[in-house]
Amino acid sequence: MAASSTEASALLDQLRQLIAPKSQKVPDTQIPLTKKPTFASLLSRPNDFSEFSKQLPIPQLRGDTTIVKIEPELHKEQLNHCRTNLIGRIILRPGSKPMKVEELRTILHKVWQPEHQWHMAPLARGFYDIHFSDEVDMRKVWGSVSCSLQHGVFRLYQWQQNFNPYDPKIQSHVQLWIRLRGLSLEYWHPRILMTIARGVGIPLQIDQATREKKYGFYAQILVEVDLSKPLLDIVTVELPDYGFDVKVHYENLPTRCNICNRFGHAEHQCRHGQIQNNHNTQKNSEPKKIYKPVLAKSIEVEKKTSTENNNSLDSENDFLQVDEHGDQKV
Repeated sequence: MAASSTEASALLDQLRQLIAPKSQKVPDTQIPLTKKPTFASLLSRPNDFSEFSKQLPIPQLRGDTTIVKIEPELHKEQLNHCRTNLIGRIILRPGSKPMKVEELRTILHKVWQPEHQWHMAPLARGFYDIHFSDEVDMRKVWGSVSCSLQHGVFRLYQWQQNFNPYDPKIQSHVQLWIRLRGLSLEYWHPRILMTIARGVGIPLQIDQATREKKYGFYAQILVEVDLSKPLLDIVTVELPDYGFDVKVHYENLPTRCNICNRFGHAEHQCRHGQIQNNHNTQKNSEPKKIYKPVLAKSIEVEKKTSTENNNSLDSENDFLQVDEHGDQKV
């Protein structure tokens, strides 16, 4: 009986081994190797900062300065993306409240009427970065230069590399419509008009009414000028045997403050001027301090009992001034 039970248990173990699935051992050559994550894949997983930081360039130390290097290909890619960008700035009227980004975008979308998607992001000091997905929309909007709003004026600037809204030089470059008065119609060719406007600034666009010669009072051209330099009132045109002057009129010149040398407000609206006035007022309101010389401590000496010495001393000099050693001071 013991032998038969032992044989039965052995047969059951053999049956279990036959029924159970056999695990196949995978050769080492067929084991898939884990690939190193790419830079783009790490960007798609923003929470994985440990692997992301390992692929960043290592900063360099030059003296007391820390130098970080940006990959040229990545920078070039970003510049290409900004090719259809513009810079906008809203100049609010005095007393107007700041506008929200979505409110401003809704108004500008109705005015510009772009056919494709566009996006605007606030920067600083009233500047906005505007990105268009279509270059045609960007050029159409760029031609409008500025638009009047209920709370102020929204001006456009050409996008430039390394733009810094805190740079005072950026505010001096604006786009303005100029009118060339007293110009005969034979000079109303687009190339001639742009050449004359080049004497004022950088010509950007010719007004449609001027191109079609609907009226001949003046030719209107859009130019970019630097307001930090003197503006020309007259441009002289020369021909091989003849020359004449053309009067230039500027439309909607922005207000310039002579206190901070910035544009968009007058002197009485300047914050820097108000701070300076408050400082001067506070300084004038303080009582004036009068400084008097401090005399050294004197040692009183008893009067001489001699009558002659008493008579020789004046009533105001009853005490002699002597130093600590007992010598009389001069």
